[in-house]
Amino acid sequence: MEIPEILSDEIVKIFRENYIPNDNESLQIVLKLLKNKGYSQMQSLFLLVQEMEMSFLEANQCILNSSAWNS
Repeated sequence: MEIPEILSDEIVKIFRENYIPNDNESLQIVLKLLKNKGYSQMQSLFLLVQEMEMSFLEANQCILNSSAWNS
């Protein structure tokens, strides 16, 4: 699924440069980077849907349970 109107090249680049497949710790790092750069939970959700092919429900649960958005 491609969602270009919400995802900038920068957010996709941050994900692709920092995420290690099947590594939850790197995903937590990516989510913290995104939050620190001012990206919203909604932008992060769409990013996970696009880049990790998660469902909206899975992506939402991942974000809500992340250390980035719970700190």
